Amino acid sequence: MAHRYPSEVDHGYSRLIFPPLRRGLSAVSGLLPFSLAELILGIAFTVLVVRVGRGLRKLRRGQRSARNLTAHAGAQTLTALGLVYAAFLILWGFNYARQPLAESLRLERAPASADDLARLVAGLVDRMNELRTSIVPEDCALAGSRDPRLALAFGALSRESSVFDARLPRVRRPLLSPLLSRLGVTGIYSPFTGEPHVDADIPVVSVPFVACHELAHALGFAREDEANFIGFLACRAGGDAAFEYSGCRAAYLHAIRRLLRADRGRAVELAARRSDAVRADSEEAARFWRAREGVLTEVGRKSNDVYLKSQGESEGVRSYGRMVDLLIADHRLRSGR
Repeated sequence: MAHRYPSEVDHGYSRLIFPPLRRGLSAVSGLLPFSLAELILGIAFTVLVVRVGRGLRKLRRGQRSARNLTAHAGAQTLTALGLVYAAFLILWGFNYARQPLAESLRLERAPASADDLARLVAGLVDRMNELRTSIVPEDCALAGSRDPRLALAFGALSRESSVFDARLPRVRRPLLSPLLSRLGVTGIYSPFTGEPHVDADIPVVSVPFVACHELAHALGFAREDEANFIGFLACRAGGDAAFEYSGCRAAYLHAIRRLLRADRGRAVELAARRSDAVRADSEEAARFWRAREGVLTEVGRKSNDVYLKSQGESEGVRSYGRMVDLLIADHRLRSGR
C-alpha cells in the first residue's frame, strides 16, 4: 500500500515521523561506547540457544512430544518474526516507499549513452589521479565514531537541500567485522537501534564512502542506488581530499562496469589512464576481497538479493549499480548539458 503513495510516504513518514524516531534511537544507542545492535543480537542468540536447549531436554525426558514442541516453536517463531518486521517497517522500512531521490533533487534521469558514460568515467579518473597525489590511504581512516569530516560533509549537503539532515548518529565499527567481510558486506544499518555500521576490516580507502553510504540509510534513504549516490555527494561536499577520493573510487567502480558493457574498448582505454597509485589501491582492494571469497560470500549476496527484492527493489543487488543513472544526471546538471 505504501508503495502506491510515494509522495505521501515521503512527506508524511520520511520527513515527519521518521526523523524524531531515528534521532531518539540514536540518542539512546549513542550513550554506549559499543554497538547496541551487536549486544541485542548476542542476547537474542543466547536466548534462542537456551530455549532450544530447554525444549530438547524436555523432549528427551518425555515432558513434551515432538509434535507439541514443533507446534509451539513454529507459533512463537512466526509471532517473533511478525513483531520484528512490524518494528522494522515503523522504525525505518517505510522509507523504501518514499518519493525517489531524483524527484526530490530535481534530477532528470534519462538513458545514458556510451558517450555519457565515457565522459563520466573520464572525469572520475582525472579527479582520482589529482586527489591521490595529495593524500595517503591512511588519511581515509575515520577519527572515531564521530569523525568531524562526516559532520562537515552532511552539513554541506543539508545546506544544498532540505531533504538531508546534518544531525548524524555514531558510526560503529562492529566486532563481527570478520564475519561481515566473509559475507561480502562492507557495512550495515540497524533500524532497531539507529546505528550505521562500517566493516572495520575493509581497505581503508573504502571507509569514508561506506560510512557516508550507511549514514544515508540512517537519514532515511533506504534504496541502495540512492544511498550510494548520497555517499558520493557527501564525500564530494565535505571539502576533504581523502573523503572525495573514496567517493570517486566507488563511483568509478560502478561507472566503469556499465561502460564495459556499453563500449569495452573505451572502458579499457580510460581504466589505463589511472595513475600507478590509484591502480595500486584498486589491486589491494581486489586482493582483500579475493582472499575472503567463499560459500559465505555467496550466502551473503543471495540473502541481500532476496531481502532487497522483498522491499520492492526488483533488481536486487544489481540496484546498487543504478547509482550510475544518478551520477549521469548530476554530471549533466553540473556541466550544463
